[in-house]
Amino acid sequence: MFFHIVLERNMQLHPRHFGRDLREKLVSKLMKDVEGTCSGRHGFVVAITGIENVGKGLIRDGTGFVTFPVKYQCVVFRPFKGEILEAVVTMVNKMGFFAEAGPVQIFVSNHLIPDDMEFQSGDMPNYTTSDGSVKIQKESEVRLKIIGTRVDATEIFCIGTIKDDFLGVISDPDKKSEENAAWDCRKCQFSVGFRKMYSFTHVDEFNPHIERVYALFLELSMEMEEKGYVPETKVAIYDLKAEENMNELC
Repeated sequence: MFFHIVLERNMQLHPRHFGRDLREKLVSKLMKDVEGTCSGRHGFVVAITGIENVGKGLIRDGTGFVTFPVKYQCVVFRPFKGEILEAVVTMVNKMGFFAEAGPVQIFVSNHLIPDDMEFQSGDMPNYTTSDGSVKIQKESEVRLKIIGTRVDATEIFCIGTIKDDFLGVISDPDKKSEENAAWDCRKCQFSVGFRKMYSFTHVDEFNPHIERVYALFLELSMEMEEKGYVPETKVAIYDLKAEENMNELC
């Protein structure tokens, strides 16, 4: 689950960075040191979204370095017991399989895999159903549920299960090349139907199905609104009006 929180950190800066762009140097160093790191208390820091305050610097005796207390806003990711995640399988063995959901590593024991799936050794170890219709192997995408977490000072490790309703394989790497041949509206509808989150950095206006894709998103938005699912504008990162927040979150 993602959270938008405020954290504090003491940043040390070398004297050579003192000048007009001192604040920019400080923010740049903060992003380099913090983004991508993990703390057991807050989870993985995905991105810094803003700087709330930079306190007065304190010179360290004998070094010339200055320590600045910085208060910043950031987006963090922390998994919880009972949460449903989509992950990519990274390794399969007779004990189960490992998968990754972003920075989180998840282990699914063979006792938490459906009974009708058996381990198959070979060049590409996998778990396959008796009729061969479903296969879990490296690069497979699976939907799983977190049933336990282990939190260390700099790492979060999870135990998951796919032995429950609506869990299991959602993408077979053997069929992935065919699906990726064209980013069609069926794939978009399938992904949205299972609440998969994508991050689009560029809209492919030349895609032959782009109008159909937009129509599907509009249809989904209207259906969600009819059923009472409306955006909570209070948690928006942007400093916008309520109506603009609604558009951003939709």
